[in-house]
Amino acid sequence: MAKQHQNKLAEAIQPYLNERHMSIRKLAQAAEIDPATLSRIMNGKRKPTMDHLYKIALCLDIPPADLLKSAGYPLYGEDEDDAVEPSAEKVRQMLAAINLPPSDFTRQQVDDHLIKFKHYSRTEEGHQTILQQFSAKVTSAGSGGPYVEQLKEWYTRYKAQKSSTKELAIMGSALLYFIITLDVIPDYLMPVGYLDDAFVVQLMAKSLP
Repeated sequence: MAKQHQNKLAEAIQPYLNERHMSIRKLAQAAEIDPATLSRIMNGKRKPTMDHLYKIALCLDIPPADLLKSAGYPLYGEDEDDAVEPSAEKVRQMLAAINLPPSDFTRQQVDDHLIKFKHYSRTEEGHQTILQQFSAKVTSAGSGGPYVEQLKEWYTRYKAQKSSTKELAIMGSALLYFIITLDVIPDYLMPVGYLDDAFVVQLMAKSLP
C-alpha cells in the first residue's frame, strides 16, 4: 500500500481522536488492537487490515467505508465502468483481489434470493420489513456506494405504492435483498460486503422505467 494512503488514513482518524481527547494508546485499548501495531499504522509503517479499520471505525463512530477508502482499499463504484455494469465476474475479481470469499459468486445465487424476495415483498410481513428497517440499514451502510441513492429512490416509490404491481415487486425484492442479512456476500466482509447489493441494484434497474 502506498505511503500516501497511510497518511490519508492518519488524517482521517486524527480529528476524531482530537474531538474525544483520545490518545492512540486509548484508542488501541478501546479497539482491542495492540498499541504498537496501531502506532505503526498511524505512522505509515504498517498496512492496516480490514479488521483493524472496522474496529477503529466502530470505536470512533466513523463510516467504515470512509476509513477503507483512506487506507487505499478498493470500494465499489469508484471505477466508472463498474458503476455502470458490475458483472458477476467483476465481483469475483474484486473478491479475489483482496483474498475474500466467496470465489464462486454467481448470478444464479443472486437470482434465487431475488425470486424469494419478490414473493416476500408482496406479503404484509415483507412490506412492513421494508418500511421499518430500510432507513436503519442505510445508516449502517455508511458510505456504502452510489447504489444507495438508487435504493432510496426506490424506497420512496415503494412506500408511495403508486407504481405497478410488477414494479413494486422488483423494487421490493431489491430493497429486501439490501435489508436482510442473508446476502451471497455477507455485509460484514468490509469493504466488499455490499458488492452483491450493488450488483442487484444494477440488475433491477434494467427492469424498471
